[in-house]
Amino acid sequence: NQLDKNRYHDDLVKLIKKLVRKDLFHLKNSYKTSEDVICDLCDELIEKGLASKDYKEDVLKRESVSATSFVYGFAVPHSISVSTNESCISVLILDKPVQWGDFEVKLVILLAIRDTDNKLLRHFFEWLSNIVTDSNKFKQMLELKSYEEFVELVCN
Repeated sequence: NQLDKNRYHDDLVKLIKKLVRKDLFHLKNSYKTSEDVICDLCDELIEKGLASKDYKEDVLKRESVSATSFVYGFAVPHSISVSTNESCISVLILDKPVQWGDFEVKLVILLAIRDTDNKLLRHFFEWLSNIVTDSNKFKQMLELKSYEEFVELVCN
């Protein structure tokens, strides 16, 4: 059982390191609206060739149906149906919360997962739920100062 836990943890760490690239990790930016956040993060993916313009439109469409924010102070915007060129996750930790639907958000995790990698989502959401339900870990996440600290937090 402990070997399985260790293997699962190692696989999860590899997955997070693969999906959350250093160039898609951002700290302490300020935004006025959730739409501004989505546009900036999606534009970055488009500029890097990771997603198409349709992806951005689909994320905004998904958000207009129902906000992807949660009571804990984080949001997980994603597309409804448009796939990306490469699976990745953009992380943004805000220095000031932005109103996102019914909640104020300081952590934004933009999911850009190819259809062929949908099985990764289950592992990602397990990791995310462990972070946000542990108030100490979530507080540490909001206080990170670098991508390296993020990786260290994920690895523990």
